[in-house]
This record gives sequence, C-alpha cells and structure tokens, in this order.
Amino acid sequence: MRTFQWLALTSTVALVSSGIMACSRPAPPAAPTPAIPAQVPTGTVRDVMKDIVDESSQAIFDSVAITVGLSGTVQKQPTTQEEWDALEHWAFRLAEAPNLLKVPGRRVARPDEEKTSAGPTELTPLEIQAKIEANPQLFYSHVDELQKVSIEALTAVKSHNVQGLFDVSGKIDAACESCHLEFWYPAEKKPS
Repeated sequence: MRTFQWLALTSTVALVSSGIMACSRPAPPAAPTPAIPAQVPTGTVRDVMKDIVDESSQAIFDSVAITVGLSGTVQKQPTTQEEWDALEHWAFRLAEAPNLLKVPGRRVARPDEEKTSAGPTELTPLEIQAKIEANPQLFYSHVDELQKVSIEALTAVKSHNVQGLFDVSGKIDAACESCHLEFWYPAEKKPS
C-alpha cells in the first residue's frame, strides 16, 4: 500500500509540475501575416476616366430618357432582363472605378501627355497632378462621392428601379463635375 501511495504521490507531483511548466512556457510565435502585394497602376487617371468612368456613366445616362419631339413623347428605359444585366455590368464598373483612382502612384497622364490639356480652361496633367498631390484628401473625398452615387446606381439597377436610375444619373453627373471644377478646370468654378 505504501508503494501505491508513493507512486500516486510521485505521479501527482509530475502531473502538477508538467502543468506548471506548460503554463509558464511562452506561446509559440504567431504565424507571420502575409504581406499585402503592392498595387501597381497600369494605366493613368485619364485612362481610368476615359475607358471606365466615361463609358460606364454614359451607359447609365443613356439608359433612361424622356424625349419630346414632333411625333410626341418617347420614353426610354430598360425593359428586358438582358438590358438590366448589361446595365448592371456598367454600374458595377462605375462603382469599382474609384478604387482604381486611389491606387498609390497612379499618374494623371503618361509622360508624353503631361503638358497637354483637353481645352483652353483645362489644366495640364502636370498641374492637375500637383493639385491632387497638394490635397489628396480632397481628391479622395470626390472619388468617394462618385463611388457612393455609383453604388446607389447599382442598387437601382439591381432592383429594376427606373425612377431611381433616372434620379441617380444627375447625382453621378454632379459628383463628376464637382471634382472636375476642383482639379481639372478650376477657372470655371463660380465664386460662392
């Protein structure tokens, strides 16, 4: 019996010791968090605007219209599922474009285009780039507004809301114009 007690006591002491040692051991280091790959812009702001924002917003603008002419009033709106699906594609692209405009290092234009402008009141890309770099938060706030109204357009499209689509078209135009008046052609800005 004594041997049994001695073995039980030794086993208990060993168990308690290993438990204390396990608790006092530092936890193994956490697995390193994988680095987020750097975003590398392929195109310029002009490219994103021309190939994504302009095309996508124009598709939304053209999707709902009321035309009054000599032969009467003609109302245009998506009527088939295929038309709504195509419009959803354009609204989705427009909602994603602001993410592309925020990629670090994206230039306004290619080096060979940096001294060109689209008109007499538009700044050159170098001047636009300088304005964006001087106040990136203001630029991002305009970009965020475009994304907000683009998501509103996407929601209207997904719910087949013709009136919502018509209403959001004006908001998209206003979001674009307020950014352009700030960064592209500020001379056209009306004094407040």
